[in-house]
Amino acid sequence: MKMSLEKMYPHVDRWVYEHGGRIEIGYDEESPLTSFVRAGDCGGMWWEGKDSYESLEEVL
Repeated sequence: MKMSLEKMYPHVDRWVYEHGGRIEIGYDEESPLTSFVRAGDCGGMWWEGKDSYESLEEVL
């Protein structure tokens, strides 16, 4: 049975839909940021994760 993103990761759903946040997953070669995952709020504040993770599950 497939589960929706909002059911599997309610914190991600809440961040994006209730708080107007943004989540970027993957490396950006043109950015000075080296993290694999970044989260930004509607005011432009960014938080960085680690440079690498064992799995996507660990990221989320």
